[in-house]
Amino acid sequence: MKEFLITTRQTHTEDGYPLMLRYFVLVEKLSDNANNYGVRISEMERDTFSMAPGLTKNAQRILDLIDTLANGTVTPTGLADAIADWP
Repeated sequence: MKEFLITTRQTHTEDGYPLMLRYFVLVEKLSDNANNYGVRISEMERDTFSMAPGLTKNAQRILDLIDTLANGTVTPTGLADAIADWP
């Protein structure tokens, strides 16, 4: 599986500490040469991350999801809830 950085967001924790979030697209090559796409969010300050591989075969759809996650500054701990609400 490969991953590609799409965007970063700088925000702050509830306590006011700076928080740098990085949003990646995950790409898995399937046996039929199609791609399966997922998301990875990493939090630089705490060196934590969360992944959701294999969400869709549609590249534009995963890029739209990453845009939504980044605009909402979704953190690694919030990824599962955000994916659960994703249509």
